[in-house]
Amino acid sequence: MGATLQISAQISVWRTILLLVVMNIVIGLYLVQKGHLRPKIPYPAVNQYVHLYPSDVFPWEPRPMEGAFTTNRRLNALRLFEGGMDGSESVVISPDDRAIMLNKFGGVFEAIEQPDGTFELNRTAKAWLGPGRPLGAAFDAQGNLIICDALKGLLMLEKDTHVVVLLTSRTSKSSPLEPDAPIIYANDLDVASDGNIYFTTSVDIILHRNAQHDTRFTHVPSLEGRAGFWDTVKGWGLGMCQGQPRGKLYRYNPVTKETHLLARDFWYSNGIAVSADDSFLVVSETDRLRLVKYWLKGPKAGTSEVLIDHLPGTPDGMARAPDGNFWAALLTKVPPVTKVGVGMLQALCAGRASAVAPGLGLSMWHWWQLKVMKVYVKHYQHPSTVGVSA
Repeated sequence: MGATLQISAQISVWRTILLLVVMNIVIGLYLVQKGHLRPKIPYPAVNQYVHLYPSDVFPWEPRPMEGAFTTNRRLNALRLFEGGMDGSESVVISPDDRAIMLNKFGGVFEAIEQPDGTFELNRTAKAWLGPGRPLGAAFDAQGNLIICDALKGLLMLEKDTHVVVLLTSRTSKSSPLEPDAPIIYANDLDVASDGNIYFTTSVDIILHRNAQHDTRFTHVPSLEGRAGFWDTVKGWGLGMCQGQPRGKLYRYNPVTKETHLLARDFWYSNGIAVSADDSFLVVSETDRLRLVKYWLKGPKAGTSEVLIDHLPGTPDGMARAPDGNFWAALLTKVPPVTKVGVGMLQALCAGRASAVAPGLGLSMWHWWQLKVMKVYVKHYQHPSTVGVSA
């Protein structure tokens, strides 16, 4: 009898907690919709707030994976270096056919092709980039490796000396848009044939250094002594919570050393690839499930247009194919949980800001951040590649 009463009391407590959390979320969202509440997004976002998505942006409406998007094995791809490379965002082929990868801790590694067509990975880093999170990379005409570092900006790893040079971390005062402004969350780049470097930033939320352990206190050093890294997934998640187009497109001129902001208001601008004739470039807009063409030359110079939209997955990296068309990597198919997930992110921010039970809202935020997003990333990633004709 005593055990039964104890179990009944525990169930009653959990029902009360659940009711308070639901009330918190509902009241918070109502106040947001009415304009009476501006929920702040948690750290590392600074002075950023929740905004309701425009109806033409979210919920997503992906195409079904059929027809031209039917799953297939035309590329006959092989999985390489499984377990041997940690978090490399890009693979770059050097002028002498070495595969260059950058892990999430800032190490630069290379793999050499063997006579049988396989690659052998040198597990000793050839260079270290220092604190930060390297993402996209490409070689310039001189053989230097140009890198987008989401923390530091645009870097160059010199060909012979392996010295790391910071090319730019702010727009120039001559920039037509946002002069002398910081560059936050540099993501991907491509080098045009004239030497200009075009690169994207995705959100305006600074990176957060995570420790490699599984508690809610992800901002403190790991008690287990395991190395942390500068986390970009959290910035993406908080950007989704923010509900604002903060992605940008830049050009860096290596001759004049000037950095100009060319376009903005992308929904997480990600991969980028310049056309063979330098007349336009293509940007993957991850949070709109589309690819955007931005004109660099001709009568349309400075304007953009949608190349393809409603992709069946979230587009990530871009590359120009030898025939002049483009490869676009899809990070993941769009699972049904996405609609619920983004709504929950925003709802928990709203609940966290409301006065009914802010402590519960904060606890639920941590639970969501550490558990649900972890499940999404781990179990719903199905990387694939599509070919796009411009």
